[in-house]
Amino acid sequence: MRRYDLIVIGAGPAGYVAAIRASQLGAKVGVVEKETVGGVCLNKGCIPTKCLIGALDSSVKVKKFESCGIKIEGSDIDLAQLMAWKDRVVTKLVQGVLFLFKSNGIELIKGFGRIKTADCVEVTGEGAKEEIKTEKVILASGSSPLRPKSFPFDDERFLSSDELLSLTKVPKSLVIIGGGAIGCEFAVIFNRLGAEVTIYEMMDHLLPLEDEEVGHFLEGCFKRKGIKIFTKTRVEEPKNLTAEKILIAIGRSLNLENLGLDNMGIKQDEKGNILVNEKMETNIPNIYAVGDITGKGLLAYLASRQGVVAAENSQGSLATMDYRVVPSCIFTDPEIGTVGLTEKEAREKYPVSIGKFPLQALGKAHAVDETEGFVKIIAEKETGEILGAQIVGPEATDLITILALAMKLGAKVKDLSDLIYGHPTFAESIREAAEDIEKRAIHLPKRFK
Repeated sequence: MRRYDLIVIGAGPAGYVAAIRASQLGAKVGVVEKETVGGVCLNKGCIPTKCLIGALDSSVKVKKFESCGIKIEGSDIDLAQLMAWKDRVVTKLVQGVLFLFKSNGIELIKGFGRIKTADCVEVTGEGAKEEIKTEKVILASGSSPLRPKSFPFDDERFLSSDELLSLTKVPKSLVIIGGGAIGCEFAVIFNRLGAEVTIYEMMDHLLPLEDEEVGHFLEGCFKRKGIKIFTKTRVEEPKNLTAEKILIAIGRSLNLENLGLDNMGIKQDEKGNILVNEKMETNIPNIYAVGDITGKGLLAYLASRQGVVAAENSQGSLATMDYRVVPSCIFTDPEIGTVGLTEKEAREKYPVSIGKFPLQALGKAHAVDETEGFVKIIAEKETGEILGAQIVGPEATDLITILALAMKLGAKVKDLSDLIYGHPTFAESIREAAEDIEKRAIHLPKRFK
């Protein structure tokens, strides 16, 4: 019988990161995975969609700069070739993770893993079962696209995000049910490919988990691009929809079936999320849970941090999770990066000051012809503590890390406004928004304050 110091069930961004960190600390680690390493993020989510968005963004820029004298012929898009390139990128990165496993002495065990006892994991492979002894277990089984029974997935028109990433022909029309991050990113992709895109969202604005101003701003941007949007709308009769393809993007379901939770008495909340403490420990000693199944957010980078914390604690180190500063990155057009409280949340708890700077007033934005967006900073009125921030525009998903770091280190609004920024850069908009809180933004007319 094989024996390990640690078995990780699941090789997504939570599981594979946990495995590598534990190995760095000297553990003998085995990772059980029934599909491909890298999980949803690498194979069916973050990386594939960003490949498509990045490539299509280049095609948009080519057309945009024709007015500047830059003309490139033959910029038509071949979706089959684009998808094949996306697959090659994914394969390359999967091989990279496998190389990291090999270099760290981590053994990949193919099959479905479940906890049988506190020190035993049962792996079901191709027609065979194996019991593996282990000192510790980290559960990292992830999630899958939600497939409600009310939607006829036996109809080939109805797709999850998984199937949509395999299309080789652009549909004439695409209806997206769900205006969250996944739905909005696919709206950008297929709008750029030339499909007629319509979004139905039951809440009162797109991206309902984000700041209201951000959601409403994105709606305006989408409408100008020809994307049809129906908010406050629940699709009651999906069969009546006439689109060529219909994406169901209303959430994800946890991969917990047959994982052995009931057998072990591992506690879950009313939604099925595994209950963990700040060390990522479950209620059962030596069993940890990380990633989507903990209910702390469906974010790959959050899952990776949880994996590091669980791995370090499993090997005797002391690490804890801090959820106070977790950025949200949405790769729409324009990009969106947010962190901390929304304006509504902040106003419910504190007296606040708001600073805002539009990209239309930024030199770098005009230099690259990307003026759609803004930076908003929310601060506690008396102390200048940064409570939250929203960035909409180019490089927003990178720039938000500046504000996340500021919040993490306890920086105040004055620290942001006094910092010397490079010029011309998009980062300067952060200083201007901070200065706007202090009523001294240099590049805003006085009447805007």
